[in-house]
Amino acid sequence: MKELMKEAGTIEGYYSNLKEFMKQNKIDYKILAEEDLNFSQSDIDIVVRRCQDLEKIKEFTLNSAIRTIIKINNKHHFYFIVIDKENIHAFDFSVGLVSNVGVVCSGDYFFQSSENGVNFKENYRFLKNAVKNNPSYFIIKENKKSVFLRISLYFKKVSKYLRTLFMKNTQGICLVLLGADGSGKSTVSEFIQRNLSIDRKLFQLKKIYFKPNVFKIKPDKKFTTVNIPHSHGSYSSFLSVCKVVYVFLNYLFYIPMWFFRKKNGHLILFDRHFYDMLIDPQRYRINKAGLRLAQLLSKLIPKPEAVIVLTSDVSQLSARKPGEVPEELLTVLNKSYKNFSLKNVNVCHIDNDGSVKDLTEKVFTTVLRSIPT
Repeated sequence: MKELMKEAGTIEGYYSNLKEFMKQNKIDYKILAEEDLNFSQSDIDIVVRRCQDLEKIKEFTLNSAIRTIIKINNKHHFYFIVIDKENIHAFDFSVGLVSNVGVVCSGDYFFQSSENGVNFKENYRFLKNAVKNNPSYFIIKENKKSVFLRISLYFKKVSKYLRTLFMKNTQGICLVLLGADGSGKSTVSEFIQRNLSIDRKLFQLKKIYFKPNVFKIKPDKKFTTVNIPHSHGSYSSFLSVCKVVYVFLNYLFYIPMWFFRKKNGHLILFDRHFYDMLIDPQRYRINKAGLRLAQLLSKLIPKPEAVIVLTSDVSQLSARKPGEVPEELLTVLNKSYKNFSLKNVNVCHIDNDGSVKDLTEKVFTTVLRSIPT
């Protein structure tokens, strides 16, 4: 096995070594993908014949040099993400066809009924589409509709979630975007969502603007030309402290859900965050008393995998969001964002003075380095 590990630090190297390993160990498998694989876009579904084969693949993967996040690991299903310096990719191994509630069709049946690979993909996709429309479709030994079956399937789902809570390593990721108005947060947010969740479905997405809404005292304000950030004076010390406590409590009471989402492989994406109050208190109408309290409470908030701070030339910021923030204030804010750092928090600074392509490449590299394994 050691001979196969020499180039496994890259996704392409891992995949090449994996195929050689399966060939040497005479593992029956079928790749459910087109011939030309694009490691920056398409992910790989692979069906194997026997559970013993899947165990060998697990051992090979866990001993590889590639960075790995295990998403699902049971007798019939092994789903994981691999990461190198340039890309992220998902591999989905199953013994036959499995769903969230059980085995739909065994590996032996697929390989026996599709000799030499004839109609293998067609048979697989037919059953997979049926399962999407009816999650309990054709579950082996469980294909009778009854109250007991439904209860059994429900508890299987619950037990799956509970098992993930006690896994040693977290599987999800929390990212925070900070920056002045016009710095490119919306562009970066859309890029991250598309490349990690929407298009490739590597992580289930939860997007949060500024704070979790566990409870609300009043509806969140929508900024308009009449009511825009920085257009009002600071609150009194009492109201400033009350606002900071209110925001903090929303973070505090969200911790159980934050923990649950991280353990179940979700992507939590903050567009602004509690940390934003430390940089731009005027935006939130917080005075010095509120700011001191916010600095203290920020140490008690669960830390994200990365805080991505976007900055840009003041003239570009002003051109992107004309009239929203005076240039004098933008100059101060831009400097504050550039100097922002927190102890034990991974803060990544990115200058957005080039093209959108340059920006997204920098962000993608930063995100890949920040994903825990």
